[in-house]
Amino acid sequence: MQDFLSGETVHLNVTYGDGHEPVIPDVGTVLYTVLDHSGNPISGLQNIIVSTTPSTFQSTITIDPSVNVIDPSKAFERRTVFLRYQSGGKTHYQKVMYGVIPTLPFTASPSDVRKFLGVNKSELPDGDIDIFASYLFVRETFSDPLDLDDALFSGDTLELLANEAIIMRAAIDIIPSLQMRVAQSEKDGPIGFDRIKIKDFSGLLAEAYRRYNDALGVVGSNTVAVDYTLITVTQDVDPVTAGT
Repeated sequence: MQDFLSGETVHLNVTYGDGHEPVIPDVGTVLYTVLDHSGNPISGLQNIIVSTTPSTFQSTITIDPSVNVIDPSKAFERRTVFLRYQSGGKTHYQKVMYGVIPTLPFTASPSDVRKFLGVNKSELPDGDIDIFASYLFVRETFSDPLDLDDALFSGDTLELLANEAIIMRAAIDIIPSLQMRVAQSEKDGPIGFDRIKIKDFSGLLAEAYRRYNDALGVVGSNTVAVDYTLITVTQDVDPVTAGT
């Protein structure tokens, strides 16, 4: 789910086909409705027509800033865009969700997580790394959640360690899926690389939560150390190429 800052105009890029083969909608049939965090249709954003052409398989839906405001009682909100359209006379339904989040106090980024894990953007895109969720989970480990924000604004080593905790929390959540993500070899024309095949990421996981707990131990008191157990899955045979 893509996140946007509260109060911003959202330009939502939609590919018709819902992640499968692209679909070209029949002209004049695309409608969308936006639902709020509670799942209720937002006034004025029901059955809005999207202009398309006979060759359109993508559209950009623009949603006004007034729709993307967070209730003060919530840490974030989500919006759901429901699309209905026809292609070749057949009706299709599609759902796109996005998050509305506040201005963030941290500098941790998806690239920091990839740097620690040693993977590239094609293997682990930004959209698969939920830094904001990691921030919220780290924040909840403090007896006073505002202590984390104070550290993130400190301008000293506490700020660096607070960001480190967020990066490591995001890495911990992703490591169990690494074995199925990382390429053993990759080529782009004459340029390429080969990796040593890794079957066990428990060492990387151990290092991630060691650094996570060490960072929390310095940044705040009364935080809870976290221990994760990794289930290792081996896959020696490529099911696609096996037997060819």
